[in-house]
Amino acid sequence: MDPSGNEALHHDCSLRVESTGLHYSWTHEGNAIEGQLRFEQEKLFWQDAWHQPEAKLCQVCPEAWGLCTARFEYGPPGETPWGWRIMLSQRPDETLVLQMTNITPWGEEGRALRMLFTQQEL
Repeated sequence: MDPSGNEALHHDCSLRVESTGLHYSWTHEGNAIEGQLRFEQEKLFWQDAWHQPEAKLCQVCPEAWGLCTARFEYGPPGETPWGWRIMLSQRPDETLVLQMTNITPWGEEGRALRMLFTQQEL
């Protein structure tokens, strides 16, 4: 939303962890946006109402840092593809971080979204 990548916008977000995957939600301009990382038979699918409305099969990157990292390529057929990386990590204070990064065909990376989740008492 910020072409130069210098502005941080703050929105409420939540994360629900289930045996089949992660479900997250956040708000933008008063609109609720939901997404999920879904595990099916050793495959990972990502879907997000804002970024990727149709489920996309991702390549899991087991050698990457963090709890789970996945990526996929997108763009018009016949052109050098763009990349998209999703990483779930845990900070030393137990905060979970879900970060999505866009990667240009020439290798430049720009953070698209970062969500910070702290455990809430029930």
